[in-house]
Amino acid sequence: MAKTTIITGVIIDDQNFSLEELCRTCNTDQTFVIELIEHEVITPKGDTAQDWQFQANHISRIEKALSFYHDLGINIPGVSLALELIDKINEHEHTIRQLQQVYENTPKK
Repeated sequence: MAKTTIITGVIIDDQNFSLEELCRTCNTDQTFVIELIEHEVITPKGDTAQDWQFQANHISRIEKALSFYHDLGINIPGVSLALELIDKINEHEHTIRQLQQVYENTPKK
C-alpha cells in the first residue's frame, strides 16, 4: 500500500505583516528588526512603527540577517553590506544569464 503524505501550510507571498507579526514569524525582537531598517536591510511601508507593514520577502531577508548575525558573529552594518553584495551578485548573475540567452539565440555566421 502506498504511503500518502499530506503537506499543509500557508501561502504568504501576498500577505503583509505588522512589526509584531514579523518578529513572531522570524523569532526575533523588535530591536533587531528596527536596526535592520535603520541600516536599510529592509524597508517597511508606513510612516511609524505602529503603521509599518512588511512583505513576505522580508522574512527570508531577516532570516539571512539573523544567520549572519548569530552564526557568523557579523555586526548589523556588516550584515547590511553582506546582503547588499549578495544582491549585487544575484543581479550580475541574472544579467549574465540574459546575455547568454541572447548569445545562444543569435544566428551564427
